Amino acid sequence: MAANTKVGLGFGDPLTVVEKASADSPYTVQSTDQVVALTVDGSITVNLSTAATFGLNKRLIIKDVSGGAGVNNVTIDGAGAETIDGRSSILLTSNYATVTLMAVTGGWAVV
Repeated sequence: MAANTKVGLGFGDPLTVVEKASADSPYTVQSTDQVVALTVDGSITVNLSTAATFGLNKRLIIKDVSGGAGVNNVTIDGAGAETIDGRSSILLTSNYATVTLMAVTGGWAVV
C-alpha cells in the first residue's frame, strides 16, 4: 500500500490509511487520518492532534502492521493538556497491537 491510500472493508466508505515508520517519528495525526498503519522497526511516537481539531466524535485507528511493538513500544501522546482516558499517553506493547480512539470533548477515549 502506498501512503495515504483508501481501503474498503466491504461496507460504507473506504478508510484513509496513512503509513508511517519509525523514521517518521514523531508523527502528528492529521484531521484526515482514519487509520495510521505503523511499521515499527525502532521507537515511534504518534502525537494526537487536539480532539477539536481532529473532529469531535470521529474515530482513529492506530495499528502496528509489522509486529514490532512488543520490542519497540509505540507511544501515543495526547495533545497538550488533553488526555487519553485520563492519561497523558498510552503505549502499544504487543506485536500487531491496535487501538481505536474517539475524539471527545477535552481529549480522547479508547473505544
